[in-house]
Amino acid sequence: MKLKRVLALLLASVILLLCLSGCSESDYLLSKSQLDEMLADAKAEGYNEGYEDGCNEIEDKYSNDYDSGYSDGYDRGRSDTVDQYERKVKDAYSDGYNEGVSDGASFDADAVWKDGYDYGYNYGVSTSGTSSGYTEKQSEPTAAVAMPQPEIQEAKAPAPQQETAPTAATYDYIINTNTGKFHYNWCKSVGKMAEKNKWYYTGTRDSVINMGYVPCKNCNP
Repeated sequence: MKLKRVLALLLASVILLLCLSGCSESDYLLSKSQLDEMLADAKAEGYNEGYEDGCNEIEDKYSNDYDSGYSDGYDRGRSDTVDQYERKVKDAYSDGYNEGVSDGASFDADAVWKDGYDYGYNYGVSTSGTSSGYTEKQSEPTAAVAMPQPEIQEAKAPAPQQETAPTAATYDYIINTNTGKFHYNWCKSVGKMAEKNKWYYTGTRDSVINMGYVPCKNCNP
C-alpha cells in the first residue's frame, strides 16, 4: 500500500513538471481547485492506509497482550488454588493431631485407682491364708453371726478369795462378719467396712479366734 502511494505521488510530480516545462504558464498551470483536489486525494489515501496499518498493529498487540495476560492469570490462579489446598490440608492435620493427643492423654483417674484397689484387695485376700474360706463365704449366703448373749446369773455371796492365774488381757475389737477377720478399732481397714458387717466386740484374742475369726494382716491384733 505504501508503494502504491509513492507511485501516485511520483506520477503527479511528473505531470506537474511536464506542464511547467513545455507549455505556457497560462495553458498548463493547474488551477488551485485542481491542486487542492489532488492534495485531498493523496491525504485521504494516506489516511486510509495509515488507519489500516494502525488497526493491524493494535490487533496484533491486543492478541499478544491477551494471550500473555491469560497465561499469567492461569498460572496465578492455579498457584493460589494449590496454596489454599495445602493450607487446608495442614489445618486438617493439625486439628486431627490435637484431637488425637487430647483423647490419648485423657483417662478416668478414679476408675484407674478403683481397678488398682480391687486388684490389690483381692490379691491380699488370696495370699492371707484364708482364700479358700473367703471364697466359700462369698459363694454362700452370708449367715448372721449370733452375738454371745450375756448370761443372767443370780447374785451369790462372795466366795473366799483365792489366788488365781493371771487372766488374758481383753481388747476392743471390731469383727467383720462378712470376711471373717477381726481388727483393732484403729485399723485402717475398719473405715472400708460396711456398717452392717461390723461387730463391736470386747474380749480376749483367743476368744475371738475360738469363734472362728482370723486376725487382720494389717493391724495384726
